[in-house]
Amino acid sequence: YTVLARLSAGTARPQQGARAPLQFTANGTRPGQNNYMLDGIDNNTSNVHFLGGTAYVVKPPVDAIAESKVLTSSFGAEYGRAGGAVLSATLKSGSNAFHGSAWEFNRNDGLKAAEFFENARGLKKGRYDANQFGFTAGGPVVKGKTFFFADYEGSLTKQDQIWQVTVPTPGPAAPTCSAGPCRWARSSTRPRRARSSPGRSIRSRGGWPPGTASSAIPSRGTSSRRAGSTRTRSS
Repeated sequence: YTVLARLSAGTARPQQGARAPLQFTANGTRPGQNNYMLDGIDNNTSNVHFLGGTAYVVKPPVDAIAESKVLTSSFGAEYGRAGGAVLSATLKSGSNAFHGSAWEFNRNDGLKAAEFFENARGLKKGRYDANQFGFTAGGPVVKGKTFFFADYEGSLTKQDQIWQVTVPTPGPAAPTCSAGPCRWARSSTRPRRARSSPGRSIRSRGGWPPGTASSAIPSRGTSSRRAGSTRTRSS
């Protein structure tokens, strides 16, 4: 919901490569000078949330927000802290009537074009399946006295990716992996040492010692696909 704050006067997108791209700048100040508040409570974080791309702790779904306002100048002393802007949001609350909402957004590879390297290698179009889902619910616990409101939002993305890897010929690979493809020792956290060429001495002040197998070297002329999924949630 912070993206809508960029519609306010004096705000702009953060610089390219910002660690939290969902932030915004106000009146020329840094994104870290903004103050995020939720139901009147400090919602700022001292560390950037790299996965969510935010600088605040609680990231409520848009359907759970009753009101939000952006103050970029002339705000009262009660807001303090901020040299840039104040983004204050208020969550919905329960009432004497039950109410709620549910949603599901899906994007898959049905209309997705094949990537350049997939076409170049004659590979099958990679999988892409993204789901964003959630709900809100509120109502009475004791009518006229106690109410509840809850929300949840999650996302699940399954995507195939193509990785370009430079594979050395047997000659350059011989000093560190003369015995063939390097492999990790499954029974130990310390990699297995490979034979090095005679007379070669390499000094190292960090990382694995010379001659240590740190990764597997694939065969030339082969192709493979790596897939995985990413889950995020907010509630």
